[in-house]
Amino acid sequence: MEDVAREAGVSRALVSLVFRGQPHVSERRRTAVLEAADRLGYRLNAAASSLASRQSRIIGLVVNDLSNPYLVAGTEALQERAESVGRRLILGLAKRDAEHEQAAIETLLQHRPDALILAGTVLPKAVLTRFGRQVPTLVMGRIVRDASVDCIAIDDARGAELVVEHLAGLGHSRILHVDGGGGAGAAPRRTGYRKTMTRLGLAEHIDVMAGDFTEQAGANAARQLLDRDVLPTAVFAADDLVALGVLDVFRGAGVAVPEDVSVVGFDDSTIARLQAISLTSVSQPVLHMSSLAIDAVLARLEDPTAGYRAVVVPPQLVIRGSSGTPRPATA
Repeated sequence: MEDVAREAGVSRALVSLVFRGQPHVSERRRTAVLEAADRLGYRLNAAASSLASRQSRIIGLVVNDLSNPYLVAGTEALQERAESVGRRLILGLAKRDAEHEQAAIETLLQHRPDALILAGTVLPKAVLTRFGRQVPTLVMGRIVRDASVDCIAIDDARGAELVVEHLAGLGHSRILHVDGGGGAGAAPRRTGYRKTMTRLGLAEHIDVMAGDFTEQAGANAARQLLDRDVLPTAVFAADDLVALGVLDVFRGAGVAVPEDVSVVGFDDSTIARLQAISLTSVSQPVLHMSSLAIDAVLARLEDPTAGYRAVVVPPQLVIRGSSGTPRPATA
């Protein structure tokens, strides 16, 4: 930094302010420092800086499934929001598997992040508590009660309720749910489906098919349904990827959507909005939730002794062309 200061004709303290992203530096001097650093090939030593300041200004993010377009959008939104407040994200990838997720977290911890964000975590509560006691940790997509972690999630049960109410309001009674297995949010969506079917007097038609949050699970479920004598009039898929698998197999088999079977997803991902898909889906406001997540992390870093918070975001149902009234003959 002394070399950069000499090259730019400023003090070493000013160079430090520039590289720490401090706001009280004139644009002219900031530009002079950055240009001098570029000429000299200087890069800030992040490890040394974190040791000196006791903060790395890094947030570790573990994402469980980057094949899911909703999680991809969430990752981009988190990065943009983190950068806007002078933080950097480093990314670890898991594979919807607890062992891989723990390994990804351990790798990120070697970089001394100030905090962790776990998106779509499948780790049990005891493990989350252990990590939460080591470093401030926020879970996205799942509410974990009585653990040493902050949480932000959509109201999954309410989202399922909106789906069933929508389909029942169109005249459907044989509404099947392809669930998300052990994935984050799957259990409350399954519970919300069951409770709402019962409340609406449709308990005898409750039908849950095991799956997971993948396109393949939706395709497998659709093939099993095609082997039945009678199709349901509507399918509530655990997420948009599952719905996509269902749609692909149904359309390949000549099953018209929504004329023969309505299909509804969850996430309102970019897939759902494609004109060729036009999927009715429960919206998770990714930009809003990402902003809440970064703000919650910053609040935790500012006050580590505050009580742990669980923020539940209300969902909305976005109605598109994949849901409609059932055929009169099969109503």
